[in-house]
Amino acid sequence: MPEKILAWPSFEGEGQAQTGEWAGHGRAAPAEHTVYLRQRAAVTEQSPILKHFACEHLPPHLKEVSEPICALANELDARLPNGPEKSAGLRKLLEAKDCFVRVKLEQG
Repeated sequence: MPEKILAWPSFEGEGQAQTGEWAGHGRAAPAEHTVYLRQRAAVTEQSPILKHFACEHLPPHLKEVSEPICALANELDARLPNGPEKSAGLRKLLEAKDCFVRVKLEQG
């Protein structure tokens, strides 16, 4: 018997696959839908490192440097599946952001 996955065709709560009936219709989800939901769940779980990219608290001259990098980090986190390479990439992007902010601090 195929695994039953609870998922709404409208993808409300997208990425949250749970055992149950598909869209309340009493039948198992199509295999491709199950795979899709698992892939989306792997991508939509936000990485903990993103909190270090926050820039709302920075003064304007530092925020202008940090903000595009924060946007890039969030975009990459949303698009890429979780894994060691994604974690390493985000960590290195954070290091780069810190370097750019230090340049701006030294500039005055």
